[in-house]
Amino acid sequence: MKEERRIRVNTAVKILAYILMLAAFLTAVFSAIIAAINISGEWYSKAHKAVIKDIYAETAFYAADYINEYMSYYTAPYSGEAGEDASDLEVFDEETEKEQFGYSVYAVNGTEEGSRGALLRQVNETLRDSVDVYKVNVIYANYVIGIYIGDIASGEAPDEVLSTYEFYSKVYRYRNGAVASGIGSLAFAIFIFIFLVAAAGKKEKKSQLVRYIPADLLAAAAAAGVFLTISKSVSFMQYFDNYDAYIAGIALMVVLVVSICLLFFMAMACKIRMGRWWETSLIFLVLSLIQKGLKAVVGKTIYIIKGIPIVWKTAVFLGICFFLSFLLMVSAANGGYVSGWWILYAAAVSAVVLYTARGMKRLKEGGERLAEGDMDYQIDKDGLVFDLAEHADALNSIAKGMSEIVEEKMKSERFKTELITNVSHDINTPLTSIINYVDFLKRENTENEKIKEYVEVLDRQSKRLKRLTEDIVEASKAATGNVKMNMEPCKVGVLMTQIMGEYQEKAEEKGLKLIMKISDDDAEILADGQKMWRVLNNLLNNICKYSQPGTRVYQSLEEKDESVFIIYKNTSAQELNIEGRELTERFVQGDISRHSEGSGLGLSIAKDLVELQGGRFEIHIDGDLFKVIMEFNII
Repeated sequence: MKEERRIRVNTAVKILAYILMLAAFLTAVFSAIIAAINISGEWYSKAHKAVIKDIYAETAFYAADYINEYMSYYTAPYSGEAGEDASDLEVFDEETEKEQFGYSVYAVNGTEEGSRGALLRQVNETLRDSVDVYKVNVIYANYVIGIYIGDIASGEAPDEVLSTYEFYSKVYRYRNGAVASGIGSLAFAIFIFIFLVAAAGKKEKKSQLVRYIPADLLAAAAAAGVFLTISKSVSFMQYFDNYDAYIAGIALMVVLVVSICLLFFMAMACKIRMGRWWETSLIFLVLSLIQKGLKAVVGKTIYIIKGIPIVWKTAVFLGICFFLSFLLMVSAANGGYVSGWWILYAAAVSAVVLYTARGMKRLKEGGERLAEGDMDYQIDKDGLVFDLAEHADALNSIAKGMSEIVEEKMKSERFKTELITNVSHDINTPLTSIINYVDFLKRENTENEKIKEYVEVLDRQSKRLKRLTEDIVEASKAATGNVKMNMEPCKVGVLMTQIMGEYQEKAEEKGLKLIMKISDDDAEILADGQKMWRVLNNLLNNICKYSQPGTRVYQSLEEKDESVFIIYKNTSAQELNIEGRELTERFVQGDISRHSEGSGLGLSIAKDLVELQGGRFEIHIDGDLFKVIMEFNII
């Protein structure tokens, strides 16, 4: 209920603001009209009597125009003779009873322009000879109209004439207040206008319709609405015969124009608040289509040019040069002016040749640096295009490839050294234990309990030596590809669930929480089930060994783009100051001090087995976060 009441209050406030804004705009417009009339008549600087005279003049001219139109409409044109019904005409209602206004209508004498002919109509002719009466003769095509105005401020004049006098009198009277009220009203109207625009689009549901209307279409509709409103209003106001009708017409025009502009800006505010208003416009759509078309044409042209062999490109260029030379020769033989064209032609050919020579020089220097053994040198491609740029890319690729080969060879040499050292260390430790405990066994009686303890240790270390030997053999086979694979459809989700159950108890002993996330239990890959079991077993074994106690281990299966991703994530107990790629090398451990029992072969064997089955094996390390990602194709 509170929310509904708040919405109703907001709506009421907006309606009130809209009404106040219209009132303020109307005040500003009419204030501007008043100020403009006073400025055009110079009434801000004229004396009061001069202004009153101007007001009487405006009133007289209005009355004369009114009489001229009336006479022209209701009587035939006169050439010196009065019409039959001229004396019965009454132009203004009760005009003979209004003692402070009179007029005379004469036919125009055809013999001389502007000369008076026969008297056609006369009202209150006594004013013509009175003192302090404003008199003026207005000449038209068929009539000469004399206007006589006395003290019409008393109300003794026809309503049409009196309304004109009162209008200009009020305009003059409010000349000073119009400026202040106009400025204040305009500022207030703009403020409310901005308020209404800013409040637009707060309700997303009410603004959905605006989303689908292009911004430029809205602008065109608003401009058309404003244009039609103004043009039609001006056309209709031509038929108005009093100032009250003019004022009403102007007011209606202002209300419609302001309302159209307000709706447009509110709609634009909604679109801007929603975003992408420019991208949804028709102009943007047309420009995008033009851009895509040009891009496609340019791209296709460049593609075609790149596909042409350099010999043919050179031949085409030379053919163009010969053709242009022939044209210049023909023009010169016919007496044509060729000096300027020849200079342009020579300059263009020279520019192409110099550009090519400069690019070839840069490529030559790059080749020499590579020949000297500077594998870090990269040729600057700035300014090179087409074949020159491709040749620079090829040379840079050679440098990069050679650097990688050298690096791989250096790593291989280091690996051989580390292999001997690490294998000797890992094999020597259990062998030493065996030798020591065998010696202890010899010194103790067979009935002694310690002998049993030594035998257990001897047994444990011998098994460790056996596992290490098996891992070395397995790693060697996997690295060389000398492993027989029995590839068949394998439900990897089921396999992951089983291996997780195998390690659940061991993980709980280490304080680890195993979390399984499988998107599809039926996802199948083509793999060797035993080898995949060995891969997952190695991973979970490493996780249980090296994870930080009290942390979570995530095992997930995801499908994306016809591929299955097997992901393991855990937090390492030791600092991982090594790259993920190096962990998949043989005899490499994250624990560089090698305090743990691992041989450093588990991840290497897992990686080789995954790749032998057509998969991809990656390790990512972020701080202490250890993440393994395996990717296989879905069958």
